[in-house]
Amino acid sequence: MKEEHSQNIEDASALETEAAVRLGMGKSFRVPHVNVNVSETDDDILVSADVPGLASGDITIEIRGNTLTMTGNIPSEIHEESTQRRFLRCERSSGEFSRHVVLPSAVNEDTIDAVVQNGVLFISLQKRTDEGSRKRIPIREE
Repeated sequence: MKEEHSQNIEDASALETEAAVRLGMGKSFRVPHVNVNVSETDDDILVSADVPGLASGDITIEIRGNTLTMTGNIPSEIHEESTQRRFLRCERSSGEFSRHVVLPSAVNEDTIDAVVQNGVLFISLQKRTDEGSRKRIPIREE
């Protein structure tokens, strides 16, 4: 009974995948999700993100305030013009992604370093040593 149930689930998954491909729901009907780790020391923050198959030119990194944004496009293996290959299962997601990470503190934007190595994007951000611009406000008496 368990084998039959397992086979039914696999059959349903294959049908769902085939329907998505035939209906033009794309390369994959799953939205790409980039897994991210964020760690810190007293001096810096390290963000690592899974980006298998992407090169440095495929990814854009921006920082605004204490929010780091990574965007890119994961290419599809399924090509519409291919009539000889029929996919039986499509579990790898593809398409555009955008991932926002709120950093635990302000960073020095001039010292950000990023490298892609073995399918992982590493972003090193140095924490700001100053507290930002601080100004004492005089109080008038009237």
